[in-house]
Amino acid sequence: MSCVTCEITPPEGHGGPRLHDGHISARHGDTFTLGLAVLFRGQDWTLQTVEAMAGDETDGWIEVRLISPDGTPTIHPPGPHICPDCAAPRPDYDEGGDATAVFCPGCGTPHKPVPKWPAHPVTVIRQGHVQIIRGTQLITGPEPATSAV
Repeated sequence: MSCVTCEITPPEGHGGPRLHDGHISARHGDTFTLGLAVLFRGQDWTLQTVEAMAGDETDGWIEVRLISPDGTPTIHPPGPHICPDCAAPRPDYDEGGDATAVFCPGCGTPHKPVPKWPAHPVTVIRQGHVQIIRGTQLITGPEPATSAV
């Protein structure tokens, strides 16, 4: 299980502008309003959904937050420390150390190392049959292209 934020390359269309009615993204302005539901392989995953693309087993995908047994999101700790200038790994950095004596062995910058990513809720992507329901409309994928006659 790999976290979308820091460990994997997400599928095409992820994180970008809304592509069609079958693409929703809480990250990019869509809000889960009354009458919206996201089904993944027939089960309701609406409350965990971050982003979804309606489609069949090969085209559909859903990004969801992992929820702990107590109902709270699972938090991924911050990433390893890196140099803010050259992104070189800094495994030798000690949080309690003297920040003025920190020099990157890669580029020599005196800047304090930063985590590669901040702490964040773990999200994962599942590929499979996704349906989006808006009111009474069932969206199973993008609208097929129509040709002018």
